[in-house]
Amino acid sequence: MYEKSTSEFKTCGEVFVHHASTVCDSGLELNFLQEFYLIALDVFAKSEYAKVKKPKDRLNAWLSFFCTENTEDAIRLCESYPWLSEAYKEMAGFAANPEELIGMFSEMLHELDRNTTRY
Repeated sequence: MYEKSTSEFKTCGEVFVHHASTVCDSGLELNFLQEFYLIALDVFAKSEYAKVKKPKDRLNAWLSFFCTENTEDAIRLCESYPWLSEAYKEMAGFAANPEELIGMFSEMLHELDRNTTRY
């Protein structure tokens, strides 16, 4: 996800999700496991798609969540997608208690180190 995408992303109009996969330049056809989704949040935020809030549109809901910049936008988004209010409450809790967030981050790093050592 790109919060502020590079100029290349802006050459595709309102397309904000780009799918890519690995291919060989020799013509060899293998089914690689790597696939990539590049999402330009700034392009999404300016698109017509971002303006339409359909209750069952989970992609729009999550991308709008990632683009939220102020409380008023969060309230409007929760009116369209009430299930997002839990995520906003959790985020507000982290703002009120940053030690918990740092603790979770440290725990994740510890687990990552342990997995790296194991493999």
